[in-house]
Amino acid sequence: MRIPALRLARQLAGSARPGQRRIAPSLSFTGLLLSSASLQGWTGASAAWPPPRVTSTRMLSSAATGGHGGGVVLDVAGRSVPLVDLIQTSPLFEACCPQGLENIAEWKAHGDLVLGKILRLDAAESLDSMSESEAIRVYQFYLPLYYWMRRELAKFQASRDGSALVIGLSCPQGGGKTTLVDTLEYLFAHDGKSCATVSIDDFYLTHQDQRAVGETFASNRLLQVRGNPGTHDMSLALGTLEDLVQQHPGTRVPRYDKSAFSGKGDRADESQWTVLRSPPDIVLLEGWCLGFRAKQDATTVSEPDVEVVDRFLAEPDTYRKMHHMVDAWIVLKVASPQFVYNWREQAEAAMRAAGKPAMTEEEVKDFVNRYMPAYATYLPGLYDHGPDGCLSEDLAVSGTHKSSLPTVLTLEVDSSRNPVEAQLK
Repeated sequence: MRIPALRLARQLAGSARPGQRRIAPSLSFTGLLLSSASLQGWTGASAAWPPPRVTSTRMLSSAATGGHGGGVVLDVAGRSVPLVDLIQTSPLFEACCPQGLENIAEWKAHGDLVLGKILRLDAAESLDSMSESEAIRVYQFYLPLYYWMRRELAKFQASRDGSALVIGLSCPQGGGKTTLVDTLEYLFAHDGKSCATVSIDDFYLTHQDQRAVGETFASNRLLQVRGNPGTHDMSLALGTLEDLVQQHPGTRVPRYDKSAFSGKGDRADESQWTVLRSPPDIVLLEGWCLGFRAKQDATTVSEPDVEVVDRFLAEPDTYRKMHHMVDAWIVLKVASPQFVYNWREQAEAAMRAAGKPAMTEEEVKDFVNRYMPAYATYLPGLYDHGPDGCLSEDLAVSGTHKSSLPTVLTLEVDSSRNPVEAQLK
């Protein structure tokens, strides 16, 4: 085949190790649904379907709804809340704003931009009055994160001129990546910086080549459709990312059409690819499996089909090389993979209610179950040890000749996608 990933696929298909124990008991699966024992061993969640509706665990603290913040006061769900108090009670504030609250006017100006341009369609609404959800999302999530990224960019540009900063965003499906990256792009543009957002989804194999992978691994249900590692064109991904890092003018970013071939998907025609008008200052690389570290031990994967996915992840010149090009990481952590079911079903239910084409609950279940084995195998390690490329031993396999390890900001979000806790390493 003409794509290295497909050559590797054939090699892996012929390199199974018969007789080796491959299923870790604590991460076993039953059919297409995570077993209750599997989920209880990791998160205490239930594998029942439909999944239970989990309410938000994140609300404004009493310190944010009273106190003596002074200055700007907002109307949050009918309560008067000093903006200073709202900001400083964010779970992200200490990790993202170590210098403290320097410019309250800038926070308010940026908050107005996010509310007026990203979250709301009605420009006539007052920007001093908002729901609790909007207050948390803007002032306790998006803006602290943006200011952290802006400082990372300033430090990077002070030491490395002529290249773009790469920040990796690892987040499960449905975790709110689209609105988050739209907000970050908009804020950087407003502040005179160019931010290029690239999704690992943009580098899925073409429809024809995905079919070839499915035929090569005919008995592996995880590789029959796009999604898992092993279904991306890593030559295209690495080449595009390198062009962005080197700030080559007119870099073309591929796009993927998930609606093609009755939803099976195909790479969009090159006429639909994004052409950057100016070299990026920052590249935001996002994906659901970004940063997953290969186990390289068949006894620790969640089910036999994941063993092939793991060997794709372990290749030093594909996924590992991409991970090692990242200069700083944002990991959005969830307490349970059950959130992914809930979030996907919420989105599809909204489309069904609007009379738009959408998956049924059973189709949602089948769709999400194709990703659950990877989540069960790799999320615990991602949360405990950080993304691939963040440990000292990773420098030895890095093809980017890095001399230092990337910063990792881990943000836990609840079932409503609101921040609960932040940790900076």
